[in-house]
Amino acid sequence: MRWQPELLTRNADTPLHEQLAQHIRAAVADGRLRAGDVLPPEPLLAETLGVARGTAARAIQRLVLEGVLIRRRGRGTTVLPRADRSPAGSRATIEPAATQAVRLAQLQAIEQELNARLQRLEALQERLAGELFLLRRQREWNRALRERNARRRATPFNSAESIPRRRRKRS
Repeated sequence: MRWQPELLTRNADTPLHEQLAQHIRAAVADGRLRAGDVLPPEPLLAETLGVARGTAARAIQRLVLEGVLIRRRGRGTTVLPRADRSPAGSRATIEPAATQAVRLAQLQAIEQELNARLQRLEALQERLAGELFLLRRQREWNRALRERNARRRATPFNSAESIPRRRRKRS
């Protein structure tokens, strides 16, 4: 099937994404797109039609929810066989529910791992806070000792004047 910019009318009352969805739906209905046909990637489709990527994505997502198309990572967006097509609530919504259950289990495992890491970090934080307290206390003690020693060095102990004389008792 050829994708041409003339397929969409920009000044119509119908939004571009709806026009694109209607066009793809009609192409599937009249056989221009058959079951198993792969649509071009969204960026290429959007560029070819001269619309934003979001517009193309919205149209495709609508058709996925309707059960006309299916998205598969690594395989692209394909047309579903007629037997698999049904309105919303069909296979198009069941597959994501199954993958959501798997994803939920993965996220719960990740959450447990993150909680365990958080507990280890909190314990480490407490230990480091205790060590920091001791280091600050040691630094203050060392500063006090340095100051005391500096005062002692400044006092001339060798001078005869600074040393008080002991008086001898005369007998």
